[in-house]
Amino acid sequence: MPQAPRRLKPDDTLYRAVRPGECDEQGPLRSAFEYTGIDRSTGRPSATLSFSVRGEATPSDALAAISRQSVARRLCGTGKRPPSPEAMYRHGFRVAALSARPVLEACARAGTEVRVVADPSGNEVEPNGHLQLHAGSRLARTWASHSRILSERETFGG
Repeated sequence: MPQAPRRLKPDDTLYRAVRPGECDEQGPLRSAFEYTGIDRSTGRPSATLSFSVRGEATPSDALAAISRQSVARRLCGTGKRPPSPEAMYRHGFRVAALSARPVLEACARAGTEVRVVADPSGNEVEPNGHLQLHAGSRLARTWASHSRILSERETFGG
């Protein structure tokens, strides 16, 4: 019997890696949800915003997901090697946690282009926990207002 597709649920928690300067004492800033990365196939900014979903991924997985980016390697001083999530945390990278509920509500609103991207089998969450939100950066202010920055203990479990 085929397994039902893994869809985003209202009680899911999304994790997003936050670069230095993209949060303050109140939490993540809008800028933490604006950068979409570069689409490798086109060399242009991606149309999707990436998150990791709790259960399939951990907060440190969200940091590891961006560890190959030049900004992470440069700020952590690792040259061509990706830094560890722990090194990234020491250099100011953080993880924002966002309830899936406001994301799903935004996707359901008429007139919004924001939607969760599904694979051909209907899975919205990849086995490694990766989730893509099409046009997600358009609601960066909303995501920031519904998010919080995880503590070091929450990020690494300990």
